[in-house]
Amino acid sequence: SRIFQFFPQVIHHREYQGQQLTQTQVVYLKIECPSNKSIGALCRNFYHEVDLLLGTTYYADIAEKDGRIEVMAKRMAKVVGLINLGVLVIDEIQNANAAHSGGKDRMIDFITELTNSIGIPIIVIGTFKSIYLFKSSLANSRRGVPSGYTENMIDRMQNNWEWDEFITNLWGLQYTKRITPLDPELKELMYYHTIGIPDIVVKLFMHIQSQAILNSGDETITPKLINEVAGKTLKLLQPIYEKIRNGNNYDPSEFEDLRPDWLSLNDYLRDTKNHIT
Repeated sequence: SRIFQFFPQVIHHREYQGQQLTQTQVVYLKIECPSNKSIGALCRNFYHEVDLLLGTTYYADIAEKDGRIEVMAKRMAKVVGLINLGVLVIDEIQNANAAHSGGKDRMIDFITELTNSIGIPIIVIGTFKSIYLFKSSLANSRRGVPSGYTENMIDRMQNNWEWDEFITNLWGLQYTKRITPLDPELKELMYYHTIGIPDIVVKLFMHIQSQAILNSGDETITPKLINEVAGKTLKLLQPIYEKIRNGNNYDPSEFEDLRPDWLSLNDYLRDTKNHIT
């Protein structure tokens, strides 16, 4: 979203090289999967967002003419051409309910057909719950394999050099009157309470500083303060964290948004990259 802020979302062209050219260009479009809905609802979200952006009702009317998924997907490709769309972002893809969409195979076929026919870059964002879209389909998996080395499947940080680098840089962003040096005890406590999830680490650090500024005279970050703030701020997450800390003493299907065992999938992706030119 921050990158997109550098670009106008809609450009209304009037001329090109001295010649009249009336053309609308949508630079980017971001849509979200509605919770527990079918991919048909996702398609309708696409048409609705286009209408909302351009101030029309035309495209939503197109979606209602034929509600079949394959038809709506093909019409999406036509609309993309009409509005000169640059990139499509589909967020929260894990919300698309496979059962409501005709099963997982139907979901996989939809994503494959969409990426093949739409003719523009598609950025699909979701939690690990949506991995089946790639795990069972060569066509989709090969799109998840980067041309160069990059980590495109993001996991929580392990307590190693990566964590040290992250927390050391984050720790410099202190707004308290007194700068508290980062020592091994504070570093371990921060990891224990966040299990290395970057978003949680940042939020906890913000809350710790807020409490230090509001309720601490010298505004010092201490182990006691970290424990107190984490106990209140992250109270809802602790039952999940405890099961993760206990290793294999929990059912992975209990938390569908957490990272599963990647060993078999990593081997599959590595094999895919070696066989696709």
